Amino acid sequence: MALAGEICEAPMGAITLVEEGCVICRSKIGIETSDLFRYQPIWTHILEQDDLLVVNDTELDPHSRELARQVGNGVRFYTGIPFKAPNGEILGALCLLDTRPRELGAVQIRSLRALSRQLALQLRQLMDEAALDQAMGEIQRRDRIFRCFLDALPIEAHLKDHQGRILFYNKKLAERFGISQTEWLGRSSLDLWPDAVARTIAQEDEQILRSGSMLDQYVETSDASGAPMYWRAIKVPLEGSADDRMVAGISVEIPDKVRSARHMDELRNEASAFASAAETSRRRFDAFMDSSPFLAFIKDAEGRMQYYNRAFAELFDISRSEWIGKTDHELWPRKEADSFRAVDLHVLATGTPIEVEETTPGMGEGLEYWRTHKFPLAGSNGEIYLAGVAMNITPHREQEYHLARSLNEKEVLLREIHHRVKNNLAAISSLLYLQSLDANDPAARQALEQSRSRVRSMALVHESLYRSGDLNAVEFGTYTRELAENVHINHSAGAHIQLITHVEPVEISIDRAVPVGLIMNELLTNAFKHAFKGRTHGRVTVSVTVKPENFMRVSVVDDGVGAFHTLSPNDAPYLTENTGLNLVRSLVKQVNGEFQMSPLHPGTCAEIVVPLR
Repeated sequence: MALAGEICEAPMGAITLVEEGCVICRSKIGIETSDLFRYQPIWTHILEQDDLLVVNDTELDPHSRELARQVGNGVRFYTGIPFKAPNGEILGALCLLDTRPRELGAVQIRSLRALSRQLALQLRQLMDEAALDQAMGEIQRRDRIFRCFLDALPIEAHLKDHQGRILFYNKKLAERFGISQTEWLGRSSLDLWPDAVARTIAQEDEQILRSGSMLDQYVETSDASGAPMYWRAIKVPLEGSADDRMVAGISVEIPDKVRSARHMDELRNEASAFASAAETSRRRFDAFMDSSPFLAFIKDAEGRMQYYNRAFAELFDISRSEWIGKTDHELWPRKEADSFRAVDLHVLATGTPIEVEETTPGMGEGLEYWRTHKFPLAGSNGEIYLAGVAMNITPHREQEYHLARSLNEKEVLLREIHHRVKNNLAAISSLLYLQSLDANDPAARQALEQSRSRVRSMALVHESLYRSGDLNAVEFGTYTRELAENVHINHSAGAHIQLITHVEPVEISIDRAVPVGLIMNELLTNAFKHAFKGRTHGRVTVSVTVKPENFMRVSVVDDGVGAFHTLSPNDAPYLTENTGLNLVRSLVKQVNGEFQMSPLHPGTCAEIVVPLR
């Protein structure tokens, strides 16, 4: 808001947002909070526009004149531009006002449009981040429900991909074989069982996927002591694309090998109901994840990929199982893989979520930028997974780059303006000098020289601005030293007048630097020109100090003949007023400061106190 006001030289303004049908002011300059409601007619008028609105003079248009009358406060100029969401919805507006009629330049209009686009982009980014947080919470909730449901069942359950690799197994199965709930993930039957058993299992899985039919069978195994155990094993295919098909299996122990047909039917019905519930739960989870526009993935503690959603697979042009069981170092260049793994290990070690900006190689020569939220995910058996949700922020980064470039161009333009103003003032100073050479009247020559000195003090302000890193403020300590040295050189010819400076670093705005610089010029000129009449030696001391509560104290002290006079030894000293002192008093009043001159023995002390804001 402050940047917009500075660019357009507007003393009042606000950023308004449309929230639930109401116009809310979120940022303002030059307007008291208690007066915001008065400006609602103007806010509404700007929000009704499709593009930039500029009312140069409210008195020239009956509608604008009526709005200004309702608002009051002497509004004669206002401008504003609404900013919109991608769907065209009005989000709010950037508004500026002034009490004097005026026109905007082309650079100011382009700047307002650029600031409006940036405001819309930032508001849209906040909305995207809120959606990202909501998606993350839903992922965690559904994952907990899915795992708790399967772990609470008194039967063994597992899930494999179309290549026979284990994607999931529940707590009951892990307890039966004495393993953790992550130890077998990504492994196939050939990795776990003797060749004959592994081939039988692989043939069964292949048949189920090919036929699309359920396999229901009774299996006899032995426990640790060699005693027989009887199981009912059911496997069902889970539909999907060619690379996305899976096999879900459950096993129910039959302690006494119940042969009753009725009992067998009950077991069969229970198993079928479980298989249906498991399929429904998986479909709901997949439907939610696959409808998200964000990338979602889950890794185990060793960094092996366990899951990724459809958006992830489509972006990297892979199948839904192609990267399952693989680590980052198998999938990415070493630099990116090391970075991903370091963040993952930090999240797993601390147990706290983290939001980071990551990069991946783009489709061309550049990089894709991602804002990734990573968080630990607890399994039902105490194992920890690493889950993540990522949003592509490459367009936002490009917008930020273009905005920074635009602001840099404006800064260069401002520096050039200050440089040209300084050059123009220097040209005026030269013209005054040439004019003084032709002046025969000493009074006229003196007046021209005084004017030239004042112009040089203003030129020095602009010179300090374009040389500094901050275009909004002048380092007044350095400025004072340079100004004092210039006046010393111009008014000490033929005399041995010593200049002493004691200045502290302090920054003041340009609107204060110019009048305070003119004040300093007058006080220094008076000291060097009048304090040492009839003398060839003397001393002038200039001080700049910062006082508490944001005040600056500036003093000029000389040990000369003194500016005060008395009619007799018993009378109070008095000061003879002149044009220079009248100018000083006027300028001090302009900056809301205080001015005081007091006699010394010997010499005079002139002091001003100016608020920094």
